[in-house]
Amino acid sequence: MTVSILDAQDLTKVNLSYKYDSKSEVHLQYAYAADDDKAVLFLKIGLERGENELEDDYELSYKTRNNYHGKVSSSQIITKDQFLKREDNHFHYQLDIPWTGEGLLVEIYMQNIKTKRQFFFDIPIKNEQSFSKTDLLFFEGDLPLFTSYATTQQNLTLKPLLSTTDKVYCFKYAFDFTPADLPMSERRTASKKNMEIDSVFTINTNQPFNLNDEGLYFFQKDTTKLEGMAIRITNEYYPKLARIDDLINPLIYISTGLEFKSLQNVTDKKEALDSYWWKMTKSRDRAKTIIRNYYNHVEKANRLFTHYKEGWKTDQGMIFMIFGQPDEVYRTDNAETWIFNKKENFPKLKFTFAKVKNLFTANHYELVRSRSFERYWYQTVDLWRKGRKGI
Repeated sequence: MTVSILDAQDLTKVNLSYKYDSKSEVHLQYAYAADDDKAVLFLKIGLERGENELEDDYELSYKTRNNYHGKVSSSQIITKDQFLKREDNHFHYQLDIPWTGEGLLVEIYMQNIKTKRQFFFDIPIKNEQSFSKTDLLFFEGDLPLFTSYATTQQNLTLKPLLSTTDKVYCFKYAFDFTPADLPMSERRTASKKNMEIDSVFTINTNQPFNLNDEGLYFFQKDTTKLEGMAIRITNEYYPKLARIDDLINPLIYISTGLEFKSLQNVTDKKEALDSYWWKMTKSRDRAKTIIRNYYNHVEKANRLFTHYKEGWKTDQGMIFMIFGQPDEVYRTDNAETWIFNKKENFPKLKFTFAKVKNLFTANHYELVRSRSFERYWYQTVDLWRKGRKGI
């Protein structure tokens, strides 16, 4: 086996759109812990065809660089020694990666041996847009948690992988984050710069626990440092939507101001929601189509983009929900760009998300807003309302 996949390519020019494609033949989730000279990286690789054997059907390797434009500092084949276990069509690996530079970008490469199709997954562990990474990592059973959220029903264990720590501090924030501003908004919605801490407590590491209250939790070994581990605790149905308020709130993107207000200030929200869909569609069948497609988009946005707030409330989640999966996705150290190809009555659309430093997540992106999006936003919303927009 050779380690040659994408050797000569500029990483910033690799189309990563398959990362947001639920029908892609491969999927990758990751979780990691790091200190100043080592990173422990866990991979969860899923295959669309469950009968495939990962090591028989794909070549696996990884490289490290300081950043997207940096030279390759190491190049390794992923071997059976790094394999942990298989769960159905998911394969788990652990990579122990030494590093001494100021930045660390890990690139996972997969190549289908038969078709020669290549897949590249970038994992930025440390760069200028991230705070120091803690060595704390959430586990569920014997495997790490591969999402930035968990439900009130899940038992978690917080493990320090590169140090010995018996207790950690936990800060709970009962803060209801606002949905993303529309892409053409010139004035951003004001947000609190200092969120109020709802409660503070300690937990023991390496011991199972569960969090019964929904909200944002932030765990720290040392409260004098800007480093820690955040997790959003959600209801048992998440990322799906089942509660009436959860069904209503994402409608803000496809509703008029009066329509959305009418859903908020009523006693019987279930009746108001039924009336909302009927007034919009005048058709039971059309309503069913819109409801199914729209909430599928909300669920996908929650799965893909949840971090310290729900995925549908993020800038990327909003664009994904309304416009769908981008045709092209490109990344640099500081930004992610989505391109939607030209379609009937729509030109080629380009959305740029700037990466912003955030204590609670290493993947906080903010849309570069423009008035030029207004026309195409409302045209697309109109398609949703007419039942002509879907997955």
